[in-house]
Amino acid sequence: MNFIQPNKQQRGFLEFRTNQRYIPFGCNYFDPQTGWAPQLWQQFDEEKVKRHFDTMANLGVNTSRVFLTIASFMTESGLLSEVGIEKADRMLAIARNTGIRIEFAGPDLWEGIPEWASGYFAGEENAYFLHEEWVDRLQKFWLQFARYYSEEKAIFSYDLLNEPWLKWDSPLIRKSWGAEPPSLDHCPMDGSGDQAFLQFREQLTEGWIRKMVTAIRSSDGNHMITTGFHQLSMPHDPKDIYTLPGFNGKKLTQFLDYAAMHWYPYSSHEHVRPHLQDDPVWKNITLIQSSLRNGYAGKPMVIEEFGWYGGGEVVSWNEELPYVEEEVQTKYLQMVVEGTRDLADGWMSWAYADTPSSMDVTKKSGLVSEHGEIKMWGQAFKELSLQMVPKKA
Repeated sequence: MNFIQPNKQQRGFLEFRTNQRYIPFGCNYFDPQTGWAPQLWQQFDEEKVKRHFDTMANLGVNTSRVFLTIASFMTESGLLSEVGIEKADRMLAIARNTGIRIEFAGPDLWEGIPEWASGYFAGEENAYFLHEEWVDRLQKFWLQFARYYSEEKAIFSYDLLNEPWLKWDSPLIRKSWGAEPPSLDHCPMDGSGDQAFLQFREQLTEGWIRKMVTAIRSSDGNHMITTGFHQLSMPHDPKDIYTLPGFNGKKLTQFLDYAAMHWYPYSSHEHVRPHLQDDPVWKNITLIQSSLRNGYAGKPMVIEEFGWYGGGEVVSWNEELPYVEEEVQTKYLQMVVEGTRDLADGWMSWAYADTPSSMDVTKKSGLVSEHGEIKMWGQAFKELSLQMVPKKA
């Protein structure tokens, strides 16, 4: 294995030293049987992880995104958790043996908020980005984590945070702004109202990104850095200059090595329905293409999360969605990959496996079932990987 770097002459990625083209083609990984949100590290089972990575490798996965957590990797003293790092070492050893590179994302709240950290988040939804002491802790985390793994070739990249989202109003927002935020009713998505406040929010998130990147680069110059932008961070309508997350994907990519976008058909009128009409499917593909074009900033672009469900019915965001055949899931996700070949430089399916306790489409969105049987989408993914991923010389 060698480090992966952006291709500065053309789009995409190259393997360091060999200069061979590298296309990250994989999935987001967590154990489907550890509850929701998945408690991967607190219930780490090395033998199960080995089986899962073997299955992923057999399906053509070459890159897997894995979530770090505050509970398992950060300590009250400000040092890295030795227990968490030891588990990450074991996962990386498994990854090396299977030829899979890992993109580490986080640290996030998937395993809850430790008691020592609860004070930061009490009544403050924007603490992750605006609480000075907490931001200082995050900088120290990334400095230590990146230093520890600076020579680890099985790491593809660092993802600063999964779908960062600055809440519109909070005590720290009011303190920084010096007043009550303007009403959301006066801030349409095209940015035609209250532009000063919208720009102020983007300046806050830019400062946060800069601090995290600086912390990593102070100790690790080998690994790429990105962050997993929500699809509203790269709106499909070019007129949508400002977006409510505060994290403007196109602007912030200038500080990152590549852009990472997540896309799901959220709105009910856009859902991929189990009927014969193809319009809802094609509409989603068209919107994804528009977002990629609008978000392009001269850096590689990875669709870091994309998914849909198949082989059952699910409840997603309190909406009951009907039974969808695996054929529908497979057709849609194939179209996402094939419809963005000229725009994206990598793809990571959501998720590795159906997750029975999930409260969204993850319940039936896997490459494999909750018990490890390869689904129709898993087989199609394998066939796509043979077409998409260049073979080593």
